[in-house]
Amino acid sequence: MNSQTRQQLRDLNRSFYERTAAAFAETRNHAWPGWDQIPLPNRPGERSLRVLDIGCGNGRFALALHPRLGAPFQYCGLDDNPLMISLAKPSLATLEDVETEWIQADALEEMPSDVWPSARFDLVVAFGLIHHVPGHSQRRQFMKHLANRVAPGGQLVVAAWQFADQDRFEGRTLPWSTLTEAGHATLDPSQLEPGDYLLGFGSMNNALRYCHHCDDDEVDSLSRSSGLKEVARFSADGRSQNLNRYLVLQRPIPTASSGMGFDGPDGSRLS
Repeated sequence: MNSQTRQQLRDLNRSFYERTAAAFAETRNHAWPGWDQIPLPNRPGERSLRVLDIGCGNGRFALALHPRLGAPFQYCGLDDNPLMISLAKPSLATLEDVETEWIQADALEEMPSDVWPSARFDLVVAFGLIHHVPGHSQRRQFMKHLANRVAPGGQLVVAAWQFADQDRFEGRTLPWSTLTEAGHATLDPSQLEPGDYLLGFGSMNNALRYCHHCDDDEVDSLSRSSGLKEVARFSADGRSQNLNRYLVLQRPIPTASSGMGFDGPDGSRLS
């Protein structure tokens, strides 16, 4: 997939969420059942757990995590949509033992901007996001970017939306020619990859978005590309209870004898 097509697909999804942010927020106020199945990292000594939520939306993951941890934690929510962040802030303000930080940034840019946090986190999560990253090589690179934010002993959790396996989404799948008919720029179909879909949203399917279905082989590839150790993989969510495929990946704690280290965001080797 060339750079022009990748940018067209990112622009399409940015426009989609600008148009549908309020509708999404109204229908996404509950925790995903799969979140309760995520094995959480150990608390790092006396320090509060540090959590980075990429594509945080209205912050509902933090609300679901709070009763599970039963202890104070630091939460950094990153999202491109200012409306979503404005909805998340008052919700989390009710959690007096949660220290919050909010960053407005596009998580899907091919190189994370300078506003991304430079700190490492004990738990990094990306839900409902990987299917919006255009291009297989870019999805692998995205996993590396996320992994570089994970502290030793910490975990990265990514959920891949398995919509193409669900009969109820057949009516949402549209031909790519629909883009031109809806007034969007013409896209070169030869640049699309297997698993790329155009999905409609709303009663008339009139809001369009790009989504990629990660099959089992690609989930394997994404796991390997992270450079982390896979500690769990499971399916959950939706009426079918397999709407999302979860990957739980962990960065080992280096020991003095192992000489292990890990790469920072700038490619330098950290211990």
